[in-house]
Amino acid sequence: MLRWRDPPRERRFTRHRRSLGLLFPGPVEHAKAGPSSSQQPTKPAEEKASAKPKQGLPLTWDDIDVNHLVLAKDDSPCQSYWESIPTEKHGDTFTLRWRGYAEVPNIVRPRPSLAILCPSAK
Repeated sequence: MLRWRDPPRERRFTRHRRSLGLLFPGPVEHAKAGPSSSQQPTKPAEEKASAKPKQGLPLTWDDIDVNHLVLAKDDSPCQSYWESIPTEKHGDTFTLRWRGYAEVPNIVRPRPSLAILCPSAK
């Protein structure tokens, strides 16, 4: 069961969790509990590389990379989110193409403005 964020008093509606996108939650403070990062064991380089998918759906905002499927807000007055695919990455800024609309010009968006799809929904 969902409700619109803007305006929140509109009628509620139902959607399956696979059809939802997750907006960036905002700044996250990192807890300093436990051993320092220099004391934690590290994974081998090949294990780290295999943990992050090259294509598909990112699990977190840190996982977003070139060729992943994400949602990006368009520049229309409605500011709707549409499926897009990063084609270039410069730090935390991505150049994206709209999925299924190759004739529409690419856009540039910062990582926190992107939404991720629910990759583990069953």
